[in-house]
Amino acid sequence: MPEQDQKERARRMVRSAVQSGRLVRSKSCEECGCTPTPARNGNPNIHGHHHRGYDHPLDVQWLCPKCHFKHDPRPKGEEQGRAKLTEEAVAEIRAAPPGQGAIFIKKFGINSSTVANVRNGRGWKHVPGARKARAKDGSLTHCPAGHEYVPETMKVNNLGYKICLLCRRKRELERYYRNRDHVLSQGEG
Repeated sequence: MPEQDQKERARRMVRSAVQSGRLVRSKSCEECGCTPTPARNGNPNIHGHHHRGYDHPLDVQWLCPKCHFKHDPRPKGEEQGRAKLTEEAVAEIRAAPPGQGAIFIKKFGINSSTVANVRNGRGWKHVPGARKARAKDGSLTHCPAGHEYVPETMKVNNLGYKICLLCRRKRELERYYRNRDHVLSQGEG
């Protein structure tokens, strides 16, 4: 049986055993002893680690995510299976001048926040070359979409955060047209 199929089978068996009560999920990590915050569904955020291999599907060690990923590192980038980008595409995005995010959105089928995350290093951290345009005083010089922060195109809100007026205007127009189209479609019925 291929390893991925064996892995999925073992995970299904653990899930079924936990749901039926044959296997009890620990509330704390068996390695470091921490009690992580619960997952969104309310279950403890404890992973069943198959420390003896997937051919022993119900022999699991209950670990917090941090300890689990020390034993089984998560695949990065292209290796994780659902990636729309490649390392070459990441290099291309990072090398492009600011303000060209729309090109990559269409070319790779990603959204603007993905482009911003790739550029500033929040995404694809393992690929070198992330940049965040900063002034000498450490403040950001461009918005996530790549627009330069200059007095004509930015304002500072009451919390001290820079607001890109070009991005704000774009969002306002998108909202206007979306609402207008919705109102028009209601009248056609």
